[in-house]
Amino acid sequence: YVLMQRPAQEEMLKRATVVIAPDLADASASQFHMGDKIIPAGREASLEMKDELARYSASDAEYGRFLKSQRKQHDNGREITRLTVSGNSKVSETVIRKRIRMKEGPLDIKAVYADLNRIHGMGNFQTVTYRLEPSDEGLELDYIATEKFWGPTYLHLGMQLETASDSSTRWSILLNYTKTEINDLGGEVRIDLKGGAHQNALESEWFQPISDSGAFFIEPSFGYIEETIGVYEDDTEVADNRQQDLIGGFDMGVHGYEFGEARIGITGGHVWSDVHIGATQLPDISDTLSALTAGIVYDQRNDRIFPTKGILFSLNGYFSSELIGASETYSTLETVLETAYTFGRHTILPGFQAGSSLGTDQPIYDACDLGGFDSLAGF
Repeated sequence: YVLMQRPAQEEMLKRATVVIAPDLADASASQFHMGDKIIPAGREASLEMKDELARYSASDAEYGRFLKSQRKQHDNGREITRLTVSGNSKVSETVIRKRIRMKEGPLDIKAVYADLNRIHGMGNFQTVTYRLEPSDEGLELDYIATEKFWGPTYLHLGMQLETASDSSTRWSILLNYTKTEINDLGGEVRIDLKGGAHQNALESEWFQPISDSGAFFIEPSFGYIEETIGVYEDDTEVADNRQQDLIGGFDMGVHGYEFGEARIGITGGHVWSDVHIGATQLPDISDTLSALTAGIVYDQRNDRIFPTKGILFSLNGYFSSELIGASETYSTLETVLETAYTFGRHTILPGFQAGSSLGTDQPIYDACDLGGFDSLAGF
């Protein structure tokens, strides 16, 4: 990330009127524990530039008038006569404006901050701020959406390694390609590749808003997964079952910004399953997949990776039927509930998952999972 920033920083340094460059040769960008050395170095370098900086200083009286003016502008009730958007070049201004609830009229700072959150939540911007400029009629409100200087194409590499107490080890190489801002409405294409000892996969999806507001979207998807699944009798692995899934889908839905989303769709494809190694009575399978899907997500967490407050609830249904071409008729319903509790410096993240076949007979290739990392790992 630091290397990606460097070209932009060098360009800013060339345009700067005054540059303060403390001697930080012994400190890297990640050495926060060296603050007791870094901060004094910055202070010393600033004092060395004192005479040059003095040219840009203001008297106490001038600075007092400036603060008074700024604080007066931010008083609720001041009249907003014009709203503008700046800083964007790739993302359509129309799309950004659909996230803005503030209207011309009395200023409401809380509404402005809610607008900033909605715009930042689009994921296209490095920073989103605002500026109030006085005019003859009142105030002009400018939303400044500074686009990321990296992207809109992203490539991520990774490795996954699992080991168990019986000395068995699984590894995978991961590759992700994401292309954002493929059109004015904010379409995004994502491709994931996974290759390893027990699973190979290719999964892709195209998320496409179909309105300027971004509230409505469609999402075609395609995937191929080949995995080896261990078959056990008591605690002994007796066979390896090889399963291959070729699946395509098409979803449409509505995005609720601060709340979550709801979607419905259709999915279809084929699944093959056979005993690869070992002896077991599991049958060979070659089934056609065809199902209607539905899902709802309510997400109020303040962070996706490690929230300190908020709640996540999701409910997803899968309804396979021979009437629409499937080899098996069955249904599944799965739900997830997670929350976060913070007390002092500590946070706990309890979670609950449940699944049901709704009284139908699920085929073995689509049975609910139990066990593994983060889900009753002892099983």
